Amino acid sequence: MRRLVLVGCGKAKRPTPCAAKDLYIGNLFAAQLTLAKHYSADVFILPAKYGLLRLHDIVAPYELKLTDLPRAERAAWAERVAREVDAMIEDTTTVTILASEAYAAIGPLLRTPYVETPLKGLSMGQRLRFISQTTNPRKVSDAK
Repeated sequence: MRRLVLVGCGKAKRPTPCAAKDLYIGNLFAAQLTLAKHYSADVFILPAKYGLLRLHDIVAPYELKLTDLPRAERAAWAERVAREVDAMIEDTTTVTILASEAYAAIGPLLRTPYVETPLKGLSMGQRLRFISQTTNPRKVSDAK
């Protein structure tokens, strides 16, 4: 079964154009990217400005949060990104979304019933803890 993982972008960015995976420099983004790679090799980033990016797409820094957009523009963004993701979905594809609620809103728009949002409803600290426990299970068992 194929799995696509969609990672929410981050506020902190490098000041110059670079690969999307290197543009975002915050701890939460880095942790989410680590978790995404733990789940699958098919990883994409969900920036408000660009929609859907492959890890090696070269992009310029920007200042835009999805939540800053009016509701209609957020809906248009979600529909556009969902169409791009749907084009990659096969019958049994699972889509895992590692992003805030605003970005995860694309989930119900996808044509697959296999959508996961394992970080949904978690605070930043809880997200980081979950990611650490998932990507480093030995550390957790050693601590007991």
